[in-house]
Amino acid sequence: MQFYSLITLTIATSMAALSAMAAPAAPKCPEVCGAIYQPICVQNLSGEFITFGNTCELNKYNCRHPGAQLTVAYKTACESNTLEKRAAAPKCDTVCPSVFQPVCARAKTGLNKVFGNACELNNYNCEHPNANFVLVADSSCEELAAPTCNTICPDIYQPVCGKLLSGDLKTFGNSCELKNYNCEHANAQASVVSNNPCSSAAVEKRAPATAAPEKCDDIMCAAVEQPICAKAKNGLRKTFGNACELKKYNCKHPNAEFVVLAESTCEDLAAPKCDFMCLMVEDPVCATSKDGKTQTFSNACLLDVHNCQNPTAAFKLIANAACPDAPVCADACPTVYQPVCAKLQSGKTKTFGNQCELSAFNCKNPKAAFTFVSEGAC
Repeated sequence: MQFYSLITLTIATSMAALSAMAAPAAPKCPEVCGAIYQPICVQNLSGEFITFGNTCELNKYNCRHPGAQLTVAYKTACESNTLEKRAAAPKCDTVCPSVFQPVCARAKTGLNKVFGNACELNNYNCEHPNANFVLVADSSCEELAAPTCNTICPDIYQPVCGKLLSGDLKTFGNSCELKNYNCEHANAQASVVSNNPCSSAAVEKRAPATAAPEKCDDIMCAAVEQPICAKAKNGLRKTFGNACELKKYNCKHPNAEFVVLAESTCEDLAAPKCDFMCLMVEDPVCATSKDGKTQTFSNACLLDVHNCQNPTAAFKLIANAACPDAPVCADACPTVYQPVCAKLQSGKTKTFGNQCELSAFNCKNPKAAFTFVSEGAC
């Protein structure tokens, strides 16, 4: 009986030993990983993302959970918001041909931008959906013709009332001025409300209670050189760079009231023509110059020709007859003090109380005549 028990124990021990030798050894998983933080993001079979401090920690986890089947997603820490966005965002990696066929596109802000071709425009819009560039031309933006907003409008007052996008009403001198305004203010277009001033009864009810007048500094003129010559009420001529600058000047100086004379600089205007057709009629007139010199002209027309050709040495008509041989010197002059400065041939200057006193002096002293120099005391 003891012999049988010994045999049984021996066989059991041998079988246990053989079983241990046949089973493969379990892998040795790392117990401790380095403290270096080099995060990686992995995804499990359920789609969840898990961050591991470094590759060693991932290997340790995989070693202990061989059925987890984790796959590396990014070599950075997982950020759920970023990953969700990446998963939802459309792919904007279309490979565009390397052909330069420029297109000009415009964003919602009004900004123009050139793209190498239409494909690049589509990629850009895909990556920047808020920009939303819209194709405006199959060319570079520089080739787009800038709108000309300085059309010279006729000087005719045929008022129209325009309504801005803001709801404000604005009176324009005529429909041409309204078109110029719309060209210059693309974001504040005016539409015609009435062919009358905005203050008229037809549109008065629509006008806002506090409609502010146009500010002169808000008139933005293009840097386009299209000179025009304008004339003020006092006869002064002035050259403006373009019609818009004239409009802005009149806005700031309402009393000047410059009106267009010509579409050129004032210097380019032809000098007055002095080719009067005078009749060869003997109808003498007597005229005097500023320095008191008298001269007889055959007729008034020839006097006008002389004054036209010599504006700085003009004569003034004093009698519809020939000048007398002996000068008639004034015995008395007005007591108004309007001094003039005159000089002798020697260069000596003298102030006279007024033009009459100078003329009287020269009349009485022809050999020592003074020549008029300027108005005002010497």
